[in-house]
Amino acid sequence: MRCSTSRLLPLVVLLGCAGHSQHQQRNGGLRLPEERVAGRAEWIDVNLAPLAYRRLGTDPQVGPWKILFSQQRHYCPVADSTYVMVQTGTLFPCAWRVVRQ
Repeated sequence: MRCSTSRLLPLVVLLGCAGHSQHQQRNGGLRLPEERVAGRAEWIDVNLAPLAYRRLGTDPQVGPWKILFSQQRHYCPVADSTYVMVQTGTLFPCAWRVVRQ
């Protein structure tokens, strides 16, 4: 019995995706780097924050701006609930940013 390539392709793709998904679950998926929180700052409007803590192309243009600082001198923009919940001195996973000069 012959099997055409067009019939096998969806099966191969499905098996490949299943294997990739299981691999990510075993490794915990993509992990953000953890750094120890050393401090925090907030501004009532993002436009009041220094440019060193903003990325004009991707960050919001209006509204409150809250960030955490790490011991490595990086910063991480966070939501209101995270800002209140994370304690100074704890490790926090985030896409930590370098402070611009």
